[in-house]
Parts: sequence; C-alpha cells; structure tokens
Amino acid sequence: MKKIFLLLLVAAGIYVGYLARKEKPGAGPGAHNGKVAAQPVIAAVEAYRIAHNVYPEDLDDLRTENASIPSRIDGHEIGYSRHGAT
Repeated sequence: MKKIFLLLLVAAGIYVGYLARKEKPGAGPGAHNGKVAAQPVIAAVEAYRIAHNVYPEDLDDLRTENASIPSRIDGHEIGYSRHGAT
C-alpha cells in the first residue's frame, strides 16, 4: 500500500512539473510570432474603422481597400468577426 501511495505521489509531482513548464495560451515564441505577423491586419482593420466610422463586416470588405491582407498567417486561417459596431 505504501508503494502505491509513493508511486501516486511521484506521478502527481511529475504531472505538476509538466503543467508548470507547459506553454500558456497566448505565451511563448509561437504566440509572439503570430502577434507580430497579425499586426498589419490589425492596423488595416483600425484604418478602415477610422475611414468609415465602423469596423469592416468581414475581411473581404477590408481586402477591397487593401489587397495585401492575407487570408492565412503561418498556415493558420485568420479569424475575424464584427459584432454590432464593435
């Protein structure tokens, strides 16, 4: 019984150590690279808002004014949605 308890204790310690080292969402080099790559898209959305007093309905509206807006960044599709005027 003591061996099982000790084994469970060691396993729990290893698991807690794993969780402590695991990258948090929005942190780490991958997240940083994605945020840097998305900056031109974010800037274009803000420029559209300033010019039209409303955010674009979707990225296709944005692309009519700025054809260089990509649909993917680092192999991941860009997600965007407007909720009301925000």
